[in-house]
Amino acid sequence: MTSDKLSLLLKTTTQIYVRCIKASSIALLKNWPLLPATLVLFVLFQLSLHLFAPLGLAGGFLVGMLSLILLCYFYSWIAEVVSNRSIPWTKKSSYLFEPNLFFSLLSAAFILYLFQLVVSAFTQGLQEAQLLVPSVKLIVVIIFNALAEVVYIHRYQGLAAFSYSAQFVRDNWIEWFLPFLLLFIPWLMAGPLIFFLALSSVNPLMPSLFAVTSVLRAFEDTNALLMVLISLMFALWYTIFRGYLFKELDSGSRRQRMFRAGSI
Repeated sequence: MTSDKLSLLLKTTTQIYVRCIKASSIALLKNWPLLPATLVLFVLFQLSLHLFAPLGLAGGFLVGMLSLILLCYFYSWIAEVVSNRSIPWTKKSSYLFEPNLFFSLLSAAFILYLFQLVVSAFTQGLQEAQLLVPSVKLIVVIIFNALAEVVYIHRYQGLAAFSYSAQFVRDNWIEWFLPFLLLFIPWLMAGPLIFFLALSSVNPLMPSLFAVTSVLRAFEDTNALLMVLISLMFALWYTIFRGYLFKELDSGSRRQRMFRAGSI
């Protein structure tokens, strides 16, 4: 890539980031009830872990299903926001459950679960499993990093969602991953191994949880309740930002974006 093309790519990417940062900040201010609503979902999720996780396989199933139900509500709200529509909180329709979105999430989660079972089966008993399993999971996190956006914006299901996510990341990996490097800093400071394990544990359907844990790790000595609220607010903004960025990058190829930026 020549210096002129590199400069144009930098200009184009910067313009996209500025638009997305501005749009996501305004959207969060306009839809401020999202913060207490998200806090309620987060508390319900934590309660489900506390109540059902100790119940073994059945408990894991209950936690998984409840997580998908909560995600369905959350992403239905986010989809409205990134479509530049205000959520009508005063109407009951804003709380309705969306079956199509739920089944899209369920199909993607089921494939991730099957993949995890296959990896565990093939690495069982291997001495290298402690390093091999996280490595495979990290590859999945990278390739299918836009899975959540593909599901709640396009409502793709099953393998179609994974295929579209992989194609999107392949075509836009520079612009997509560059802003998220900031989330890695707290984990890098903790050490390469912790950083590696933290990234490999990310759920492609719930990237906002990684934002929560990143903020909490960066300010782990601060008041716990205050940091939970701050981390949730940042994670909410981060999710909206990802949605706007996905729609920007998904609207055309890198060459098309560079052409438009060069003609301004």
